[in-house]
Amino acid sequence: MRWKVVCRGCRIFEDKGCDAWDICGMGDNTLHRDGRMPLSFDNVDFKWEYYIAINPISTMNGMHKKILYPALFFIFLALVYSVCGTLRESEVPEMDAGLVSVSERMAFGVTIIPASSALGRGGEASIDEAGAKKGIDAAVLLGADFIRIDLEKRTLEKEDEMDKMDSVTAYARERGLGIELDYLGRREWSDAGPERTYGGGGEAEWEEFKVMYQEDAESLARRYEPEYFLILPDCPSVIGRQIDSERSPGEWLGFMKKVALAVRKNSADSKIVSEAVISSDGSVRGETEFAGEMIRDNDPAIDIIAIKARSADEMEKGIKSLLQVTGKHHWHGAVWLSEVEFSGSDMLSGADREIRQKDFLLYAIHLASTNDFGAVSLAGLRGGDGDGILRDDYSPKPAYDAIAEVMSDRGR
Repeated sequence: MRWKVVCRGCRIFEDKGCDAWDICGMGDNTLHRDGRMPLSFDNVDFKWEYYIAINPISTMNGMHKKILYPALFFIFLALVYSVCGTLRESEVPEMDAGLVSVSERMAFGVTIIPASSALGRGGEASIDEAGAKKGIDAAVLLGADFIRIDLEKRTLEKEDEMDKMDSVTAYARERGLGIELDYLGRREWSDAGPERTYGGGGEAEWEEFKVMYQEDAESLARRYEPEYFLILPDCPSVIGRQIDSERSPGEWLGFMKKVALAVRKNSADSKIVSEAVISSDGSVRGETEFAGEMIRDNDPAIDIIAIKARSADEMEKGIKSLLQVTGKHHWHGAVWLSEVEFSGSDMLSGADREIRQKDFLLYAIHLASTNDFGAVSLAGLRGGDGDGILRDDYSPKPAYDAIAEVMSDRGR
């Protein structure tokens, strides 16, 4: 026998066909509620609806404890984090472009997102040639010295995409800009081409990965002869996901130096860039591991160490920590502030957000210049690329105009 759905005088479930004050033909009374005359149910859902019907308040109290209280706690933490982020952003001083002085020795660059491919999306993404050239024009007006392009393996496999890449890089050079290439590798190497021997399910074996990555880097170096070549980005935390085993910092460093030498054989003037990852507490992540080993090794095969910055706290502590480590080990090369991007609190919007973005980016340029960094580069230009300094219609935000003013006065 299937019991009917229960209900009460409040008629919560009256749409299910039960009469109020009737529970499966029996009167709703205390004996049923306190368990002295329990009802039988052949369906758990019906039983749950019965308890909700006869005691909705106590049921909700239980739900508060199990669901609502934890949810409210996490909402509270999110609000605290957001407010703290806003307060932290307010510590970035108001910046006047006319008071920011930049050494003429410090280079300035920007990533051209329409010409770049993100790791794992190379198969679907295509180079927007027109958009990339428009971005290059904006970079020239901004005062940039070079552009950065991130490439994923799948883009390299499509000759029509590489033809677009040829056109974009040629146009950048016509406009007087240098090129920084960042070779990301690929998310999955199992379909890397018929000439490959590896046939696994995505992650490559270490020896196979080394052969394939180096071959690709050599090919890009020959084809474009970039002024700067970023190899093995975010090593080993991100690039390491492309292989099927964990390798030691020494193994990664040995391979990086091998790739650097191979690139130079094909493009003698290319400067090799390695991106060090800075954690939120400002320490060099893996200072006793990969980043620290690379700095201590101090091999001339690596020319530049670059760090990223997404917040004032990360930037200030990261610069301080990096300079301490490089100073301690007498680092021979340059240091860069790379992929700088304002990622302020969501509590900021509209004109307030644009002003804070301007202050943050000018502050980044100021810190890099006063600490004798070799270059600063921005993560992107357009709003569609993230928190860019151009809106979607290419109209400039305050940050764009302010940076253009600073760069026009560089070295004066």
